Order: sequence, then C-alpha cells, then structure tokens
Amino acid sequence: MSYEFAQDIIEKVSKEYTLSKEHQYIFAGLPSETEHNMSQLYIDSGTVVKDKQDREAYLLKQNKDKLIGFIDLEKVNETSDKEHYLICSYKDPDKLGETYQHKALKYFDLVAGIFATKIEQLFKNGYQNVYLVTDHGFVLTGILDNSDKIEVDFKGNVKISERFIRSENKQKIDTNLLIEKEVVYNNFNYSYFAKRLGPFKSTGVYGFSHGGLSPQETIIPFLKWSNDNNAQDQLQVVISNKKDLNDVTGDLFSIVLKASTETSDLFSSERKVMILFFANNKNINESDIITIEKDNEVKKEFRFGSNATIEVKIVDAITKEQLDKVIVKQNKTRDLGGLL
Repeated sequence: MSYEFAQDIIEKVSKEYTLSKEHQYIFAGLPSETEHNMSQLYIDSGTVVKDKQDREAYLLKQNKDKLIGFIDLEKVNETSDKEHYLICSYKDPDKLGETYQHKALKYFDLVAGIFATKIEQLFKNGYQNVYLVTDHGFVLTGILDNSDKIEVDFKGNVKISERFIRSENKQKIDTNLLIEKEVVYNNFNYSYFAKRLGPFKSTGVYGFSHGGLSPQETIIPFLKWSNDNNAQDQLQVVISNKKDLNDVTGDLFSIVLKASTETSDLFSSERKVMILFFANNKNINESDIITIEKDNEVKKEFRFGSNATIEVKIVDAITKEQLDKVIVKQNKTRDLGGLL
C-alpha cells in the first residue's frame, strides 16, 4: 500500500473518528520487500522471518501479558472483539497489482472502501484506537521498452530483482546512476538501487513493483484513528443480569437491559437498541428494535434452541456501536424435568 493510496482510505472513514495529525508516515526498510519489512513490523531484533505464522508467534512470545489476536481484515465482523489487541492483515492490494498490473487501478477504490468499512467496524466493536500501517509502497512503472530497463555488469554472486540488486561482494558502480547500501541478508552483504524509476533488466513481471528507493515505495502510511466520542453524553444501556446468565436451567433465558446517563438533555432520554445473538462466531438471530428510556429496565425472553452457549451483544440500532455483551450458558445437567 502506498502513502497516496492511504489518502483514499482517509477520505472514506467516517469523520466521527479522529485521525491523528502527528506522525502520519514512516520510512520503509531497504530493500522494501515483503519478507524483510513485514519482519520489521513484527520483530524488534532485526531478524528476517519468512513465514507469517512465525512472525506472529514471536510477537505473542514477547508479549505474554497481552491478549493479542490475528485475523484477515475481510473477516472482521461484529464478533471480532475478544482480544485487547487485534492485528488485521490484508493482502488484496498486493494481489491486485501482481495479478492485474495496470488494470488493478480500477479496483483500488473498492479496496479503499473495504478498509474504511472494517476500520469503522472495529470502533463499533469497542476498540478505541485503530492503526493503519503497511510493509512497503509501490511504483507503477508503465509500459516499458528495453531501453527503459537498466543493465549492470556485476561480478560474482548477485541476485537481480526489478527494483534492487543483492550482491555478496562490493561492486564497482557509477554513483551517478546507482546507490549502494550495506544490507546483510542470507549470503548477500550489499544492496544496489537505481537513481531513476526505470527497473533493472530482469525476468520479473513489470508494472506494479517495489523494493527500490522511490518515495512511493519507501514513504509509507502510519495512521492512527481514535474514537473520541463522549459516551457520557449518551444514554448508557447495559445488561444488568449478567451473573444469572452464566448458568441457566431450562431452554429459556432472560436479557434485562438497564439504561442510565449522567446528563439530563433531551437526546439522552432514550435510546434505540438491538440484541444480537452469536454461536460459533456466526450471527444466528437478532431482536426487533427496542426503545429504552432513561432509568428504566426492559426484560426480554429468548430460547437457546440448538445452541447451549450463545454470545449476546447489545448494539445501537442506528450506528451499530456495541454497548455491552455477555456469554449465556445453558446448564442441561441441572434441568431434570422434575423426574427426581
């Protein structure tokens, strides 16, 4: 994802969430390829780790005191709220560029919309801060002739990529054309970059590419949104009988909603809510819209059906913001039907 592309996401995220004006970008590591830079995002030792699951395992091991979850961004929904820290990954921008090349541009607005929708969903789930960061940006090299491509006469063990070259030994270069960086990686000790956007002549697919020194590749977004809404100004709706729901006998259970607020204005006198029901991370039912007034309680009865454990969430009927939640458990061993 490039810094420019992130600006499209900013425009689509609701303005009710505050975008920090400080530190909106960082610099990608060099060369800016996925394996290297994703490691830098997850691992503080500088070690390059190839597999995503190993990077996640390292992060968990180093933060045993924190509840951290990992999820594909597209799978974020109303149930994505169990961990204190949730790391959401999304590979579609990369896949689009690699697969469709120049044609990918027409899909980017849709992808930006997905980012914005999921960012807003995380806030509705109760997260107070959402960060957007990436491993690297990209350049669109355009339709190329061979004359646009850069050829070099390097000696020894080298690996030529579209936007950078790795070398085991130091090379003699024209400093007007190339830049040298000492970067240790496997058997390579140096990386070389072009001073212009033209790619090195290689066997790769030209078009969307990364790994070079252009601003589009190395200046990447580091954005932070916060939910600064003053919840005290709104009617608070909570489940007041949570203790009773941990061990329910029979097929029926009751949800008791209680409303209160610290203000007395007209807008906080009532609130419209809905009750959502989840089992195995799937939405299995939802209530009608319930209007509850300040300092009142509303009691609603429901059936377990085929699920002995149900997660119940109370959401604002208009904004879908999560207000409260509880796990309801049915104790079938105690329900003997009066046979003893």
